[in-house]
Amino acid sequence: MASQQEQQMLDVQQYLSAFKIHTVFETLTTQLMLNKPKEPIEYMIRWLGDLKNDKHQDAPRVVLVMGGPGAGKGTHCARLAEHFGCDNLNVGELLRDEIQSGSKALHKLAPLLSGSNHPDELVRQCELDAILEILRKAIASKPKGRTILLDGFPLNFQHALAFEREFGEISFVLNLECSDQVLATRLHSRHSLLGHGMDSESNVAHRISTFNLKTRPIIEYYSALPGKVKTVAADKPLQEVWAEVSQIFR
Repeated sequence: MASQQEQQMLDVQQYLSAFKIHTVFETLTTQLMLNKPKEPIEYMIRWLGDLKNDKHQDAPRVVLVMGGPGAGKGTHCARLAEHFGCDNLNVGELLRDEIQSGSKALHKLAPLLSGSNHPDELVRQCELDAILEILRKAIASKPKGRTILLDGFPLNFQHALAFEREFGEISFVLNLECSDQVLATRLHSRHSLLGHGMDSESNVAHRISTFNLKTRPIIEYYSALPGKVKTVAADKPLQEVWAEVSQIFR
């Protein structure tokens, strides 16, 4: 039988767990470390105020689908949309469509539509505010309650923080983990078969290096938050990878 002190500690733990106090302060601490506000106390008061007012009460359920170039993000997003009714938003393709529609705000990016540029390059070159506006329209057009798969965004910390400020906390990251060697082999093979300029010899190493330098730290950041990253070894045969991915969404 638990002593009075042990029972008090248990009660405290249950209280903290019920109101997710640890998670709240872990997230707040992370935001302070990343943003480094000049007035940290005011920042914390404002942040907790937004939380109290449930600023993102209608926030969509968003899953960030992340992995290096050639990890299979597009393939598995398409399958998840087909089998589980998820809405798949590829941000690079959204930007491409917006530019091709004659958007005056994005006309400067038109030269990047050449076949030698991957859609990720559009995202890197585009102003963040423009990306967020396109995402607002795309997300608003989807039925509420559906899971949204976000592919090709965020590509850096600035993107990640801006997204959560605008749309609320993400549900989790689906991390398709793959070695650089396997990624390079897949991209070279795709170039040989399809002749994509974006997968040419000169682009492959740059794309993988950019992912490791700019995007992988986002996965590491979310990995520090409990339950925020679900990792699947994506260097296995496609059907084995899909079996693990689909299990996460069941």
